[in-house]
Amino acid sequence: LAGAIYEETLKGCHSLGHSIVAQGTSADVAWLVTDSIYKHGDDGKPTMIRTITSRGFDASDDTVDREHLLNVICTPEPERIVAEDAESGNDRIKELKFHAGLLSTARAIYQDVSKYIDWTVPDQKIIFNGHSIGGSLSVLLMLLLTLDRGADFVSEKVLRVYTHGSPPIVALPDSQTVANGDMTCPVLKAFKLPSDLVYGYIQPYDPIVRFMTQYDPLYPLVDDLGSDEKTLYVSGPRRSLRPIA
Repeated sequence: LAGAIYEETLKGCHSLGHSIVAQGTSADVAWLVTDSIYKHGDDGKPTMIRTITSRGFDASDDTVDREHLLNVICTPEPERIVAEDAESGNDRIKELKFHAGLLSTARAIYQDVSKYIDWTVPDQKIIFNGHSIGGSLSVLLMLLLTLDRGADFVSEKVLRVYTHGSPPIVALPDSQTVANGDMTCPVLKAFKLPSDLVYGYIQPYDPIVRFMTQYDPLYPLVDDLGSDEKTLYVSGPRRSLRPIA
């Protein structure tokens, strides 16, 4: 679905067993709402799933203001949100810094798609999904839903959030660090959500996932060229193994 939203959406959705509920565009980002049946849980009981997919930046789409959206992406002014005093080791995270541009975009999408969450039947589950900034927006939609409805509602209603090659959009306070080997997510923990609620998929050396971080997003795209001066990241894993990271 994260790919189907870019082109031949109807064909792609039907091939995956999804029916389209709604499509729209908010703040220059396309979104898609679909329904499907998924066998979830140990008993394999069929469960109704409503998936909300946000599209990443598409330079070929002339129906939106691409320049404006690109400026929103590349101008990550911090917006501070105070989470409830959730425990994180011996410290407490009281304030998180969000990418203000994408948070504003997520708020516009949330305003338009929240009714499709309200209209689900009680035992129907929600999945947020997206590629590139679409995945980042999916995380933000989930956090906005948490601020709106509470952690208990989200833990019960949201089955999963899937991101694919998405840039980070939340930063910890400057004084807050994550201990080596700690497999929990301090951001989700600050919102009293389980760390396994979000599944993130990346390819090694993808510069987008290091965008707006302390790490050089261009390494090793520039530093690790082959002797032919064309082959990228020659010292990295075999190409066939990269998708599983």
